[in-house]
Amino acid sequence: MAEDTPTPTIKVIIVGAGPSGLLLALNLARQGIVVRVLESASSPDTRPRATHYGPAGVYELRRSGVLDAIISRGGLRPSGVTWRFPSGEVLAELPKNPIPTADGVVSLPLNLVVEILLEKLREQPTAEVSFGHRVLQVNQDDTAAWVEIGMDTGPNGECAVDKSTLTADYVVGCDGASSTVRRCLFGDSFPGFTWDLWLVAVNVRHPGFDVMGWSDINFVIHPTEWFMAARVGGPDGLWRVTFGQDGGLSQDECVARVAERLRAALPGQSTVEEPDIVSFSPYRIHQRCAPQFRVGRILLAADAAHLCNPMGGMGLTSGMVDVGGLSDCLIGIYNGVATDEILDKYNSVRRGIYKNVVDRITTANLKRLTTEAGEAIEKDEFLKALRSAPGPENAAMLANVLRAPGLLKHDFTQYYTGTKASIKDLETAGSDGGVTVISG
Repeated sequence: MAEDTPTPTIKVIIVGAGPSGLLLALNLARQGIVVRVLESASSPDTRPRATHYGPAGVYELRRSGVLDAIISRGGLRPSGVTWRFPSGEVLAELPKNPIPTADGVVSLPLNLVVEILLEKLREQPTAEVSFGHRVLQVNQDDTAAWVEIGMDTGPNGECAVDKSTLTADYVVGCDGASSTVRRCLFGDSFPGFTWDLWLVAVNVRHPGFDVMGWSDINFVIHPTEWFMAARVGGPDGLWRVTFGQDGGLSQDECVARVAERLRAALPGQSTVEEPDIVSFSPYRIHQRCAPQFRVGRILLAADAAHLCNPMGGMGLTSGMVDVGGLSDCLIGIYNGVATDEILDKYNSVRRGIYKNVVDRITTANLKRLTTEAGEAIEKDEFLKALRSAPGPENAAMLANVLRAPGLLKHDFTQYYTGTKASIKDLETAGSDGGVTVISG
């Protein structure tokens, strides 16, 4: 924003400049709604994180005007999904394009997606992104919500200087699994459980995948030696390999075993050079859901609201769908076609989708991977259908499973009470201007 332009009243404060927080900010700013994004880190996160976005998430990226940029920078539309024995032998394959849609899976490293979102936000005059701004406390009354922030840290990590308060109509916590916003609402309450294992995400270059004819997405089934390997979009020729380690290991012990684990798992080890490990990140995985996604003027979305294991790519995807729906709710309120009661719908619908779709499917996906392959073939209905001869019963079951990602979406505009004529379509909305990006 120009220095001589009066600072507009903030409508929505978004805590967290990850992909979901930035996507929400972009959607609102493209409708002319004044938003402020606060991020405690001094710069965007570049650690190995999500790389694949499911159809429901791709839909949100498309209508937010960023999908074309993702594709132009090397975004990959994967072709083929295969389940394998530990030997690499094919156990089952998913038909290519079994249910054609405009929005399939797309792959690009998350740090590049965040970079694109920030670029798009710079075009919006009603958006401001502030790095190095840690939210310390969140409060509200009947008329507003506000955050206390600190912009510098002391030697022990505490915010030591420049404490201030920002006020808005609403505060949205998109600040991840350790969300300050959620803790301000519910303390340590985050119902669910933590899986007894480490998950290790590795970015690697390895010609063996192509030499051995592996698909773009592969799942190897075994109680202890299971892993996922997927080709990643972008210019670097990377594959993302994700595998589990014993939950009883320390983080240092887990890290020490990464190279050995890869050498044992990856295809073509006897015929090609050693894998080139570019980066890796060990982390714990959870299945958890906040008690509520709305408390008055304070809302939660994405990982701040719910967590799941990444098998099936529903974690980030469901977060994107959260903020797509929340965008529609807030846009409806600010355009006078919805009351804030629509936020109660957001709370109940999104929590229900997590519990009935995301939690169930991701749990089943991980359990399938960690089963003996022979047992999985015998008992897993999804794999049995993939391996069986085509027939009406198998075809119907498989179609239902493949449509499950569509259950992540929900149209909140159906609750609008007035005309939508004044609301710009998210796919075509936008304006020229500048976002202020502040580094702490």
